[in-house]
Amino acid sequence: MPTIDGYTYAAVPLWLRFGETPLGHATGFLWRTEAGFHLITNWHVVSGRHPETLRPLDRRTGGVPDRLSFWKRTLMGKLQEITVDLYSDDEPTWLIHPQQRRKVDIVAIPIDPIRNPYRSTPLNDLSDNRLIRTTVGSSLFILGHPFTPSSSGADRFAIWKSATIASEPELTPVMKRFILVDSASRPGMSGSPVIQRVLGLAEVDRPDLGEDATEMQHFTIPQTKLIGVYSGRLHTNSEIDAQLGMVWPISFVREVVTAGSRDTDPSAHWRERRADGATRG
Repeated sequence: MPTIDGYTYAAVPLWLRFGETPLGHATGFLWRTEAGFHLITNWHVVSGRHPETLRPLDRRTGGVPDRLSFWKRTLMGKLQEITVDLYSDDEPTWLIHPQQRRKVDIVAIPIDPIRNPYRSTPLNDLSDNRLIRTTVGSSLFILGHPFTPSSSGADRFAIWKSATIASEPELTPVMKRFILVDSASRPGMSGSPVIQRVLGLAEVDRPDLGEDATEMQHFTIPQTKLIGVYSGRLHTNSEIDAQLGMVWPISFVREVVTAGSRDTDPSAHWRERRADGATRG
């Protein structure tokens, strides 16, 4: 049997639907808590709307999803589809950030405990060397599904898309809250986990030696650090503009699953905004 990296299994393809109508695909990953599992992806993925304007992202049909699905492998080794309802009693089932709300493009969907979903290990069960130094210019990997996944699950393995940090990570809390990365990503990678992988000589933080203390260490085994959640490229006026993507720090995931709160119906807010605009007009 070939050896497959655990992070390749960790990123799962998602199918978005309204009823039985397919609306597109994206990427997500599992996160384990004491209460069970959460499925992590972007707010704009599950809502089908722009986080700021609340406009439907599908300008042609205006369709927004009411469910998503992914695959798990049964004890007999077969693939079984898991469907997750995105609404219950007309209210979203997903959790959002307790303070920043939709300003952080991350959601956590509580799901029933299921055995070995899609051979996917929860991302936070994998090794996370938080001491690896992450600076502007650091190389990252976006682990996602840029191609339309088939219902057979044969293409269940994530693609490792390279990226480079293009903004100062330390400025993230006082700027846009997300890290900018330079990467030519593709549709379908929204919701992808982003990692830093080092082997050989690497700089690590040494908080035990003092504030901002670092040293160089040599690793003979690959070391991985969880960086965040990818949510797509910045909208630009031209295809030849800088290809910059947004990565929300992994700390937001921890905050959402720990103290997140249920979202309210984004379609209701959209109708209110449209009505208010018509009144003002």
